[in-house]
Amino acid sequence: MARYVECFDFILSPRSKTPYNIGVCSFDGELRTNISRNAQSALLEDALFALFTAQEIAFEVEKQ
Repeated sequence: MARYVECFDFILSPRSKTPYNIGVCSFDGELRTNISRNAQSALLEDALFALFTAQEIAFEVEKQ
């Protein structure tokens, strides 16, 4: 299947009663995480970035 799939993209919208909506998908050795929020602060995102940086995990941020 890898020869037919370049990547997975998915878009989530935050739910009305929860501050975050998170989706995770892995394929062909790559992990993609989608985070959407209706909270004002980006505390979760900041904590993830700090964790990835501390553990020297390469990551890329895409914004809409």
